[in-house]
Amino acid sequence: MALLAILALTGERPAPLLADQRTPEWVLQSGLVGGMNPTVFGVSARAGYSIPLSDDPGMLWRSTRLEPGVDILANPSFTDVAARIYLEPIAFFDIRAEAGVRAHYTALGYGLVPRPSYGQELTAASGDDHETESATGWFIRVAPRLKAAAGPFIAANTLTAAWYFLEGTEAPYLEESVTLRVIAREDLVLQNVTHLLYQFRDAPGPFAALGLEYARAWVPAASRSEQKPLQRVALMGVYVLEPAPRMELQTALFAGAYPTGDPIGRERPFLLGALTLVKRL
Repeated sequence: MALLAILALTGERPAPLLADQRTPEWVLQSGLVGGMNPTVFGVSARAGYSIPLSDDPGMLWRSTRLEPGVDILANPSFTDVAARIYLEPIAFFDIRAEAGVRAHYTALGYGLVPRPSYGQELTAASGDDHETESATGWFIRVAPRLKAAAGPFIAANTLTAAWYFLEGTEAPYLEESVTLRVIAREDLVLQNVTHLLYQFRDAPGPFAALGLEYARAWVPAASRSEQKPLQRVALMGVYVLEPAPRMELQTALFAGAYPTGDPIGRERPFLLGALTLVKRL
């Protein structure tokens, strides 16, 4: 569901690609995410109006901007439609806030699995028979991020707080088919993602980097004995092309594993790729 947050999942562009922006512009994006597990497949569409906040070409100010917009994300389990606002007041900090609606569906076999508690054994991806349910609701997400750069090294840390409010089901707890996480009908989910990248400044194209990602997600209301935090470590590569004026093709590839097992205890590797097309008008 990162710089996955910078690129493929949130569509926020790294500062080097914004150095020449001095006037407001529309930003249109479409994305595709896929991997070894079919539940991670997803498509996205985003539209935003980017407003520069400073004419100062200095390192701390040239990328500052405000960008309201609309995001749509769809995968085999659910679809999100959200209003978004992105604010970067200074180069080393930004924050993204979203509010929207979510619809879980069972048509593709990846709905919500009713659970009586946080701690019941998870089975959605184990091949066991289980009933799934549809549900609708709304959510609020807030994601502040700190960024730093020293020479060719780039670091970023994003903490995301997401509040979910689901309706249309009587189950007190629900297992998500995509994350294999159990949440209550009204719940808070936290995720912290850290990236350390090495940028290849002599590579063709505006941006190319390799690095590491470490992510940790947890449900504060669930004790560790009921549901352990999900940890993920990955090698990652990011490459950006400019196939046409004011157009960017952003690619990201992740290969890693869950060091403490995924939510159903499998210490399995994963491979994830993302492709995003960005057009500035």
